[in-house]
Amino acid sequence: MDLRALYDSRGQSKEIWGTAEALTRFFAPDHDVRAALARILAILEEVKSTFWLTGALALSAHGLRADLPEIEVLLSSADWDELRGELTQRGYEILGHGARDQRNGVFIQMVTDASWLPSSPQMELLTLGRLIEMKLTSGMRGPHRMKDLTDVLELIRAAKLPRELSRELDESVRAKYDELWLAAASAPPDEDY
Repeated sequence: MDLRALYDSRGQSKEIWGTAEALTRFFAPDHDVRAALARILAILEEVKSTFWLTGALALSAHGLRADLPEIEVLLSSADWDELRGELTQRGYEILGHGARDQRNGVFIQMVTDASWLPSSPQMELLTLGRLIEMKLTSGMRGPHRMKDLTDVLELIRAAKLPRELSRELDESVRAKYDELWLAAASAPPDEDY
C-alpha cells in the first residue's frame, strides 16, 4: 500500500504532506509548544538545516494524540554542530543533544542518528512509514524503550492503520509491526492502553 494513497483515501493528504508549520494547529494559540515550534522552525529554515520532525509531534500529525512535553528534531550531526552555536546566541540553553527554549520553557531534543536520516530532500515531517520503523527499531533494542512499541500500538488503533502497511516497512521491523497490529485488532474497542 502506498502511504500517500492511504492519506489521500482519508482526506488527510493535504494536512499531513504540508509544511511543518501547519502542525502548530495542534495547539492553542498561547500554548508553549506552539510558540517553541514556530520559533525553532524559523531558525532551522533560516540556517538552511535539513531536518525532520519526529516523536510525539509526528505521532500527533499521523493520527495519535500524544503528550507534547518536548519537540524532537531529526537532523545530521553536522547540522546539529552548526545549529548549536546559533541557538546559544538566540538564548537557548544547550543540554546534551538538545536545547531548552528559555523563552517558552520547552525542550527540543535533537536526534542525530544518521541511520534514520531520510534520503529525500527536506521534508520537515517524518513520514508515517519512517516514523513507525524508527519507533519499532528503538523499541526492539531493549525493555527501556518499550514506550516506542506502545506508541506504534496506539497509533495502529488511533489511525486505524491497515495490516498491509507492513509491506511498506523495512523487513527488519515487519514481524513486530504485524505482532502489534494483531494485538491492536484483538483488543476490545473501548479498552484504553
